[in-house]
Amino acid sequence: MLAAEIMGHYRSYQVLGTLGASLEDDANPIAHGLKESIEKEAERVLRLLKILYPQYDMHSAYVGLQSNDLIVHDNAVEFLDSVLPPEVRAVVIPLFDREVAVATRIESANKMLGASLGDREEAIEVMALSQDPWLRSCATAIDARGPL
Repeated sequence: MLAAEIMGHYRSYQVLGTLGASLEDDANPIAHGLKESIEKEAERVLRLLKILYPQYDMHSAYVGLQSNDLIVHDNAVEFLDSVLPPEVRAVVIPLFDREVAVATRIESANKMLGASLGDREEAIEVMALSQDPWLRSCATAIDARGPL
């Protein structure tokens, strides 16, 4: 279950990269929808880690990762780095480490998932098949209005 959630999270970065959107562009409803989806996926990853590793305070790590205080955020990443097994750490830390660029996450997604999204239509299809109703609506809107 954790692996599926992590892969879905990486897939969202592929969609973001393929559509050429930016997480900082709140005026773009597609980028805004992807950003919200990525935030929800991150929360689900942390909740699953909390279940898998109840001996560690994953809730505090989640709160720290949400903090605007860069020191608190970095401490939460460091905590995860110190308690997660190497195979989990290798795929989880890059998702939360603010030093890892979105482009690097997209490259990692391409490697982990074994393929990149070929084109805009494939990215729209991934959004249309999403469990997230907002992303499905965005896919319909992109399809109807043409290029971003």
